[in-house]
Amino acid sequence: MIETRGLTKRYGHLLVVDQVDLDVREGDRYGFLGPNGSGKTTVVRMLLGLVYATSGEITVLGQPVPKRVSEVLPSIGALVEGPSAYGHLSGRANLALMDAAGKSGSRRTRSSRIAVTLDRVGLGGIDNRPVKRYSLGMRQRLGLAAALLRTPKLLILDEPTNGLDPQGIREIRDLLIELNAAGTTVFLSSHQLSEVEQLCTRVGIVNRGRLVRQDDLDTLRALTGRSIVATPDTDRAREVLNGQIELAQAGRLVIAEADTAALNSRLVAHGVRVTGIEAERRSLEDVMLSVTGSGSDRVDAGDGDRP
Repeated sequence: MIETRGLTKRYGHLLVVDQVDLDVREGDRYGFLGPNGSGKTTVVRMLLGLVYATSGEITVLGQPVPKRVSEVLPSIGALVEGPSAYGHLSGRANLALMDAAGKSGSRRTRSSRIAVTLDRVGLGGIDNRPVKRYSLGMRQRLGLAAALLRTPKLLILDEPTNGLDPQGIREIRDLLIELNAAGTTVFLSSHQLSEVEQLCTRVGIVNRGRLVRQDDLDTLRALTGRSIVATPDTDRAREVLNGQIELAQAGRLVIAEADTAALNSRLVAHGVRVTGIEAERRSLEDVMLSVTGSGSDRVDAGDGDRP
């Protein structure tokens, strides 16, 4: 669905994107992660032909971009750097203009298609107030509605849950999973690690303009060789495990043992009540920190004197 080879972007002497090789496959829910200023949005804009690469190749839906971007855009829904809309018009009026410009479908069915799309993103009951009076969350939902008008084969989204409350984030996550199950490939750029962890099947991590990791999420979140046990019998478990407990907190034990079945049998045989047990995996946060290192936008005192 998306493939880049040696994708590079310079602004003068500033190297923003450095030899990025993306591999987004049909059916993926692909999470594109990286610290602030790592080049994520620039990559997204190049995928859509909004910015030209300095060098490298881009293929989207089997076509070279930007050379044939006009051929693939009708099959792409996109939300980049926040939703755009005419502030003095209502949400429905904005979508009607976008639908007409994009020739997404019959004019006779436009109102019904817009109504269905608004309902899908949680704006089904919106009134005729102008968009300039929308909250940030409402604007974000409207931007998603615009991206979905064309029934896209590919969704390219930049921070789609920005400004949404926890309930709204869950609703959008469920919607994206539903769309993906129906055949839409999702490419999602986000800072929200927990959302990517719950939504995505594959992940690419970019740092200082370079793609430093790209793999299935389950592969990135490898087993740690430890187990997590929930039990009300913490003291008894300590006696049984004899120093294997690495962390104990509120009935949750982290134990230096990879075989959960054997561990469970051992605890139960000694009268320890086990209410939950699972193999521990690395968190996506752990993976991010391990490959990005000091790639933060934090500036401490004295940093201004450094080259």
